[in-house]
Amino acid sequence: MGQTLLDELVQMMDQKRNYDLNDPHALAFLYLEVVSNIKMRPDQAKKVTAFIDGVSEDKEMIFQLIMGGGKSTVLQPIFGFIFADRNFFSVIDVPESLYVQVQIDLQKTLGNAYNKVVYAMPYDRKLAKDVNYLKTYFETIQECKERGACFLRVPRQKHSIITSLYEAYFDLDQGVPGAAERVETISQICNFLQKYEKVQFDEIDLTMDPKVTFRYPIGEAHSVN
Repeated sequence: MGQTLLDELVQMMDQKRNYDLNDPHALAFLYLEVVSNIKMRPDQAKKVTAFIDGVSEDKEMIFQLIMGGGKSTVLQPIFGFIFADRNFFSVIDVPESLYVQVQIDLQKTLGNAYNKVVYAMPYDRKLAKDVNYLKTYFETIQECKERGACFLRVPRQKHSIITSLYEAYFDLDQGVPGAAERVETISQICNFLQKYEKVQFDEIDLTMDPKVTFRYPIGEAHSVN
């Protein structure tokens, strides 16, 4: 297997590449090309370089790609790999409708090309009532960062984390048992995300839709007559 891959790498190196082989990430590009049996286009290589440069300068970057532009097969895996190191918490936010397929594709590509693990763990306001679950969630995202892995989630998770903190404070004010520990753990999660999180938003028009982002009132749900 190792010799076969080496032979394929040599053959690929003999071909003209659409990126500078002196680029610090050229080996990552080449390895993905070999394992996925693709060839990066010039526009894809430029977008990767521009995105990495922008993130290194603490800029927010947005790219618009037409269908078939290689977002899921090329850009997502490369970004997931590059930002999945112990200095960052590499996150990919995708719409719920794409979650399962993106998870399958990322696990296959990141696993085969870069030997990277894709983490995924649910979080909602109901689960956040359980202190033990909160601690497990916090331990999981810490482990993901320390392993240099990538975390896949839906936007609702981030919103639920923030809203569950409000609810925990509300319960603390009401004297609900365990509320203080919930406040402490969710605050640790929020501080961790603020310090380390690097996020790719897939389909940003859906993941950042105000109708989705701002419809999270706190309190118990009740039927409407």
